[in-house]
Amino acid sequence: MAVDRTIIFVRANSPGSDETEWNDWYENRHVAARLEIPGFLCIRRFRLSDG
Repeated sequence: MAVDRTIIFVRANSPGSDETEWNDWYENRHVAARLEIPGFLCIRRFRLSDG
């Protein structure tokens, strides 16, 4: 039986001026909450490089 897989791509900028606080929230709360949802197998974050 084939398993359907989906990739969800989200592009986001940190709101406000405190990028450190935003990344802490995203990594430690948001990602953890998503991984508790059945079907979410992994989450990867990428950062745009300059240039």
